[in-house]
Amino acid sequence: MRGKYLVRSAGAFAALSLADAVLSLLPRDKPADKSGDLRRVLIGVGGHLGDAVMATGALGLIARTRPDLELGIAAGNWSAEVFRGHPAVRWLHAVDHWKLNRSPLRLPEKLRHSSATTRAAVAAIRKVRYDAAVDLYPFFPNMASLFARAGVPIRIGYSSGGLGALYTDAVTWTHDQTHMTAKHARLVAHLFAAPDAAGRELQYQLPPATSAVNARVDALLARPLLERFIVLHPGAGAAQKEWPLARWKALAAEFRDRGYTIVVTGAGIRDEASARQIIANVPECVDLTGRVTWPEFVEVVRRAALVISGDTAAAHVAAACGTRQVALFSGITDSVEWRPAGLNGKVLMQPVPCAPCFRNDGCDSMTCIRGVGVAQVVGTAIEILNDSGRP
Repeated sequence: MRGKYLVRSAGAFAALSLADAVLSLLPRDKPADKSGDLRRVLIGVGGHLGDAVMATGALGLIARTRPDLELGIAAGNWSAEVFRGHPAVRWLHAVDHWKLNRSPLRLPEKLRHSSATTRAAVAAIRKVRYDAAVDLYPFFPNMASLFARAGVPIRIGYSSGGLGALYTDAVTWTHDQTHMTAKHARLVAHLFAAPDAAGRELQYQLPPATSAVNARVDALLARPLLERFIVLHPGAGAAQKEWPLARWKALAAEFRDRGYTIVVTGAGIRDEASARQIIANVPECVDLTGRVTWPEFVEVVRRAALVISGDTAAAHVAAACGTRQVALFSGITDSVEWRPAGLNGKVLMQPVPCAPCFRNDGCDSMTCIRGVGVAQVVGTAIEILNDSGRP
């Protein structure tokens, strides 16, 4: 943290400090009365797919505690599929903030698209007439401005992402070695009493696969050896968090020799390029990179004997499905806070004194993840497979 903000750069700190200083001069909404009846609640989900999967734990908590509530989600289009078809979600509002947009669009186009989606979301949120909104994302860009512009009367979120004055209940971020889902639960507790809000992590809750999704995955995996397959997911959203590609190739060859079929997954140009190199080295691999929808990807992970991935959405999906896994983490983030909740396997990271560093760009050596060897991953994976009764 720099001051009260979850930022590293002096420029970001100065910008958020200035914005908050200006907001402090304006009339501020009085804290809203939370004793009245709540009917409709909006949940803000920043970040990307992994953050969205983690947010489903809060949805489950709310559904268990207050099944009478109608819920909406405000999130980027890149995360919307996580919530589509979720039994607890009635409304989806797309907000594609330019800073989180990983598309190949140029910055001016991202800015225009960000503005257009925000305007549309504000109008849609006003139409629903939510009673309260809870923003789960502690970083900039958060949903504080969106909630305020849409006129939601009760607005709860972390001040660590800036614009805290736009919340009616601004919560101070604390680095307290609790999982992010436990922090989500505490935010929900600012709205109403919840039994799981005492620091316990929440289990993810993804929608079940439809019959169409099951049929499509049946077709994709219609090979006898795929009764014993391992998913390798080499991408991690950011190059500095990824395990070296040469080791993924060696890993695929090792498990091929042990009689497993390897299924490679991922999305985007970089992941597809990585998959091509892995398959060039181990032609027996099944390449599903860029070939499956989000629900199909979830079902593939659900059926796998094991998932090996980096610090990315695949690790959280495996946890949601109860699939055995090995997750390769870097020291950029704190694995205590960001590891998959309900982990059915193990997180591997080379211990280094500088971790967690919270540096978005990491460092030149990245020993924290590059120091994890192929033999260590294989040994851990075999131990987990043997424990599950799947040798």
